[in-house]
Amino acid sequence: MTHKERTAIIRVLRDLIKADAVIDSKEIHTYAELRRKYKFTQDEEVSAATLPLAEAVDTLAKSEEALRKSVLQASIDLILCDGFCSNEEALMLIALMYCLQKDNQGIAEVHSVYAPEVAIGDHQVVYIESKYDQQINDDIRRDYRTIDRELHLAGFDFSYIPMITEHFRSTDISLFTEVTRFLAPTIAEDKVRLLMKQLVQVTTAEYLTDQLVNRMGMAALRETSPSLLIKIGNTYVGERPFINFLRISVDDDVLPLVRDFVDSYTSLLSSDARVVKHSQDREGQFMYYGFYKQLFDVYVIQKGVRSNLLVDFVGERFILPGLGREIKGLHRRDKALYALLLMENDRGGLDFSSPQTVRQRQAYERRMAEIQTKYTLLYLAFNGDKSKVPNLEMPEIRRPIVSNIRRCIKAVSGYLHNAEDYSVLTDSQGHLRVNLPTELVDVREYADGDPHEVPMVTSDVFERVKGVREEG
Repeated sequence: MTHKERTAIIRVLRDLIKADAVIDSKEIHTYAELRRKYKFTQDEEVSAATLPLAEAVDTLAKSEEALRKSVLQASIDLILCDGFCSNEEALMLIALMYCLQKDNQGIAEVHSVYAPEVAIGDHQVVYIESKYDQQINDDIRRDYRTIDRELHLAGFDFSYIPMITEHFRSTDISLFTEVTRFLAPTIAEDKVRLLMKQLVQVTTAEYLTDQLVNRMGMAALRETSPSLLIKIGNTYVGERPFINFLRISVDDDVLPLVRDFVDSYTSLLSSDARVVKHSQDREGQFMYYGFYKQLFDVYVIQKGVRSNLLVDFVGERFILPGLGREIKGLHRRDKALYALLLMENDRGGLDFSSPQTVRQRQAYERRMAEIQTKYTLLYLAFNGDKSKVPNLEMPEIRRPIVSNIRRCIKAVSGYLHNAEDYSVLTDSQGHLRVNLPTELVDVREYADGDPHEVPMVTSDVFERVKGVREEG
């Protein structure tokens, strides 16, 4: 057994113990026995705390069959040692069964994502696909009531986007308008029809790309076969909150897979299954719970509210995750200046005011040198060539850049609340600035090739820019 495999086992066992938010003395005793059995070291236990569950399960899924069987049995012993198996523990164990058992290898995988805002709630089973599969969708429509009932009786809510959008499509426009005005009074009434049109046209593939891949950063799902996605728990990787999901591929028919999942899950529970809220679609009713609520909030309410801004230097993109949109049309020189304005917001923006005296000239030259150095760092961060960095001191170069940034922001302004906060403004002192609060700006970093989002103020590139300030 390798060091990597032992670390992975520790991560799995720790998440099992903490799954139901109750740590029993028998669980601690059983873990101590397993520590001796597998010969865990303290360094491995420390390393496990910063290992995402998805990586741990993937490591074990690639291990020898004997080890997989051993870990699965150890997991069962750990869960049942206190004589009780909760819903949360059962979900974790089901995920391990699907990923580690020989008969299931290759059809399931765990995904761990840093996502303070999650687009999938507890006890939801969501059908996802990156490309429309006619046969699978026909099967789901044919067996929808049975699939929905099977999952419902086990405590789950089946979320199939085509059925949800059909509900919104059948909703009277006057009711839709009144509900929208009630829930989001800041949205202009003349935008409601457009937002409704966008909502009813949402496809499963669009939801996957907009919300799971772009918003939540689940890049591994960008090209995924028809699957069921189930949230299996919350955890911490280091000090960062993570959400764990189980993805099960649908190779043929959905109904047999659902029945197998439900039977396996309910057989583990020590108490009756939890029944989720479930309402029938009746005339005059507006469904606003579960996935209905989530889709409405994302594609209607959040289209008219303030969105976070995600800066992807490697991908050379500015993304509005809350809207599932990207700011298009920015050239590299524009992106570098926009990023610099975001970073300089708390310092009052950028001052390009021309000097009037000799003393002002000296201060101006120092200020311009600092701005140009920072701008160069960001231009290079966007994969630019150092020999082609524009000189921001020259108004004839700077002004077209600012104008294009404003034009590109204006193109998405119809989807934003307080869109002017995202644009480049000239304040009363003549400084260029972007008024978007710093806490709404994140940066996508690629540690060891793995993309993840961090607040801008803690990003590596921000630290480099900050270093220029300190040196100056």
